[in-house]
Amino acid sequence: MPILDPSTNRPKKCNPSDPYSCDTRDKSCEKLADGSYSCCSNSGSKRGLCKEAIIVRGKVVTCNHWTDNSCPEGSCRKGVDGRYYCCKF
Repeated sequence: MPILDPSTNRPKKCNPSDPYSCDTRDKSCEKLADGSYSCCSNSGSKRGLCKEAIIVRGKVVTCNHWTDNSCPEGSCRKGVDGRYYCCKF
């Protein structure tokens, strides 16, 4: 769910290439249906965590950060262990 900017009452915009564009660790920059990016809350849920990793040749595919576009499929997400993995949507 996007975080609303109190001054505009619209989703708070962010830059997906800047890991600091959302001001706290419990928020992440996510792509919205209209193609724009907004800070979204991860607090109270594991929505942003990797639920099912991509496996290639019997090995889990890792990545560097949620902005990493190197995944052969899916997207780069943080696992419960704090590391980043290529994950199915």
